[in-house]
Amino acid sequence: MFTYPTTAQPYDELNTVIEMWFEDPPDGEKDANAPSAKFLMRGGVCWPSQWNPESETMEGCAVVAGMNLDTGRVYCFDEIVFCAVENIVDPDTRALIHPGVATWFQKAGARMFCDTWYINQPEDVEARWNKNVRDCASITVPVRFASCQPWGRFDEGENIVWEWVTRRRIEWWHDGPVDRAAKSHVVGAAGGLSPALHALAACLQGMRSMVGVATEVAKSPQVLANKVGNNLMRMKMEGRI
Repeated sequence: MFTYPTTAQPYDELNTVIEMWFEDPPDGEKDANAPSAKFLMRGGVCWPSQWNPESETMEGCAVVAGMNLDTGRVYCFDEIVFCAVENIVDPDTRALIHPGVATWFQKAGARMFCDTWYINQPEDVEARWNKNVRDCASITVPVRFASCQPWGRFDEGENIVWEWVTRRRIEWWHDGPVDRAAKSHVVGAAGGLSPALHALAACLQGMRSMVGVATEVAKSPQVLANKVGNNLMRMKMEGRI
């Protein structure tokens, strides 16, 4: 099993590796990552693209996941279903109508130092939503969006997720957005992936490109600082990681 990290801190200046600490739950079970482990932290986003008749709005999903660089296992630490960057509230009562993703981005960056989020959607969709995030004053942590390697047909994105599931190398929260989407997903069904599985596939696809570098940094950040620092900085500036 796994739990949410209690504390975290960057292991290198570029946040390539994040060291996180965990506590065993009080029920006697053991956390798979306790007491601490080094992680490659990345996120995945599917901007609102699917109509939900219950909420009567277009919904998207975002996930933040970490790969334990010792075991190679991926843990989906947090996830959110959303329809806007900032919360949509009733103008009269101020009651929450639809949740936004701004506060969630802020928490993921502040608590787990996740600063890179992968996307696989049309350029105009990415550009519009990316601008909305950049213009949001309530997000003060670094939030960088990068296009992952496109997977083309939806069933290829489907295979990205099921590859990790089949190998039993990924875990997520019971009854969370990803869990509900995975249980209701019909393999090969028309219409593509749900926003939750789409976001997870983008995260895994983008994470794959950074595993080698992160593993080396986890071994010795000082020795590798000059070797990989310039390349990593260039890749981040170019939006490739």
